[in-house]
Amino acid sequence: MLGLGLNMNHQQKRLVSILILCACLAICALLTWISDSRAFSSSAQKESELMEPRAFLPLTLKNYSQPLPTLPLCRLGVNQVNRSPADYPPQDFNRLRVGWYFNWGTSLNPPKPNGIKYAQSVFVKQWKWYNGQLVLYHRDAPYAQPYTYTVSPSIPQIRQIASANPGSLWLIGNEIERRDWGNSPGQGQQEILPEVYAVAYHEIYTAIKEADPTAQVANGSIIVPTPLRLEYMSRMWDEYLRLYGEPMPVDVWQIHVYLGPEKRNSWGIDIPAGIDAEVGMFYFGDNDPRNILVNKDFSYVPGLVRAFRAWMKDRGQQDKPLYITEFGVSMPDWVLPGEFTWEKIRDEYMYPSLDFLLNAKDPELGYPADEYRLVQSVWWWSLDGDGGEYENYRFYQYFNSNLFWSGIGPPTHSPYPMGLTPLGNYWISYTTVLREEVNLQPLRVVADPPAFSNGEPITVTLRLQVSNSGNIATSRPFTVTLYDDTDQQIGSFRVNNLEGCGGVFEALMAWPGVTPGAHRIREHVDSANEIMETSEDDNEVFATLLVATSRIYLPLVVKR
Repeated sequence: MLGLGLNMNHQQKRLVSILILCACLAICALLTWISDSRAFSSSAQKESELMEPRAFLPLTLKNYSQPLPTLPLCRLGVNQVNRSPADYPPQDFNRLRVGWYFNWGTSLNPPKPNGIKYAQSVFVKQWKWYNGQLVLYHRDAPYAQPYTYTVSPSIPQIRQIASANPGSLWLIGNEIERRDWGNSPGQGQQEILPEVYAVAYHEIYTAIKEADPTAQVANGSIIVPTPLRLEYMSRMWDEYLRLYGEPMPVDVWQIHVYLGPEKRNSWGIDIPAGIDAEVGMFYFGDNDPRNILVNKDFSYVPGLVRAFRAWMKDRGQQDKPLYITEFGVSMPDWVLPGEFTWEKIRDEYMYPSLDFLLNAKDPELGYPADEYRLVQSVWWWSLDGDGGEYENYRFYQYFNSNLFWSGIGPPTHSPYPMGLTPLGNYWISYTTVLREEVNLQPLRVVADPPAFSNGEPITVTLRLQVSNSGNIATSRPFTVTLYDDTDQQIGSFRVNNLEGCGGVFEALMAWPGVTPGAHRIREHVDSANEIMETSEDDNEVFATLLVATSRIYLPLVVKR
């Protein structure tokens, strides 16, 4: 694996340093012996020669081992369960190189150790009716009539948090399709019918955007994009369109990737709320060990991700980023001893998933601003989810894949002191070799509105977009310049900061005196060559601007 290659390189560098030290010491000893031999072998040697001045310099060796990189990468994130990331030793936490974290909550002033970002997460859940009262959690209770839901924090509190944290990412709901598996808090996620969720999303989205127009709002996550869960998403999408007359406004799409059996009222991931089915994917029959082993089966991941990207494209959403805000292996090893060890999770799921999710591209499905990558950011379950219970002095952990031991200890958490787990060290071995990248690209140049002239020169408003497909933000401002078909400069503008992972900057530019006809224009990103990039070959794009002199009016046909 990549981690083994890294360890060997460090070993080689340390070995080289030791060999150089030994060689230098040997040379010094030899030179001293030769000098002394010459000094004392000849009795006729003059005293002045013996007293010839000499300079003895200290031996300085270069340390070839470099410190491990700690710069956070926007493509990586982690789920905080027990402690704030700021509570862990920075020399350990920073080496994870995660650029994001979230904890299924909101914060007015979230900790951001090492400059990482915090994603706000709103709780939304549909009310049920049981024993003459409203309840939030109950496996078999019907939904309260008329349908209604609760939001936490409250809408006024959401507005306050949004205003205090401009530009934040907001996740509106967590595993919203997951039906309750019990009757008390902690025995369910955020179950809500897709049609009801459309209403809740509209209310929360509107409140956030009114308080902070720069906020990025994401849909409620689903556990995994199986056909049944895509049916749930389609019903949500269609209901929003029906109610509000426009497509659901989503800035960032999010999903989870957890593999488990879809079977009604059974362990695993159950059947989505409101879906009329008894079984779905990943159910192989009662008592079949594959129901458990599938939890670490990476082979399903590429198809699931592509399926969701195809769902996005069918709804005109290809030009949006996709975040996988939870993925990992949740099954503890005591369920099938030897099958869910740290090493098996590393080799069978973690490393293959990272290889695919960080790199896979598809021009037909991927995000154009990120070189058509399918996924823009992936967040590991979990940072420190080491809760469990003790029986006969043995600890049984509830979920697997934690990168840290929380150090909380018995009787509710693992007995280990705070620190990295073996899997955490494997994660670091992988992320250490990831290099920081900035790659600027011009996306498009269009006239907005379309250019029309009655035969005279006009002023055209151009809309330009620039993206950064690297894994870090730009570290300094840069210039974008636009040229006409005679290579004369139309204008330029400065971009102060551009996030990575498909971050987009948009600007408007006025071009006066444009004559009717077709004009070839060139957009050059980083025209002053101020940014060091992984590729300098994709900084230009050519476009043809048409200033039309006639129009055709077509009837509007609406299909119902």
